[in-house]
Amino acid sequence: MRPARATTRQIKDIKIGDQIADAEPDSPQLQRHRVENIHVTDADRDFVDLTVTTPDGRATITTTAHHLFWNATAHAWHSAADLKSGTWLDTPRGGHAKLISSHRFAASTRTYNLTVSDVHTYYVLADRTPILVHNGAAPAPLHWAGLESKTISTRWLTSLSASVRKCMRIGRTICTGKTSSERRSIQVVQWRSTSASRE
Repeated sequence: MRPARATTRQIKDIKIGDQIADAEPDSPQLQRHRVENIHVTDADRDFVDLTVTTPDGRATITTTAHHLFWNATAHAWHSAADLKSGTWLDTPRGGHAKLISSHRFAASTRTYNLTVSDVHTYYVLADRTPILVHNGAAPAPLHWAGLESKTISTRWLTSLSASVRKCMRIGRTICTGKTSSERRSIQVVQWRSTSASRE
């Protein structure tokens, strides 16, 4: 896979210390962050071809089955193998590419992944269209503390969820409410990672 930049390069040519384009999921703001590590393996055997719509027509990304893509339909990270046709994937500046089809297959080839600072995302290219991916394992489900006896309004929960989602995207393990009301009502919103494994 190739990370998308003003000028693009094969992922195998990226070096530690390089600045690459990335973003928080669902955000129109394009960012740049430092590559902190590069992971190379010959052990992967499970792959997926994802075919998406682009301004230039259809294009296909070949990826490991477990690599995480931002599912803009579900607003969650999903592995490539779990993405369904019709799903919208994040592209830069608030755009989306529609997944048309996927094909899972076995193969033996060298694969690469990056560790990116702060937001832990980067872009890969479907032809010339950048698609947002995560640089690590799937975040675990959120554990909400202090909500057992609270009557929750939809508006209140939506506001809180937005705060937590932003916190979760950048990998923080402890998140608190955005407003004083949220902080009083929720002692802590905790994201516990159940896996320390890395692709």
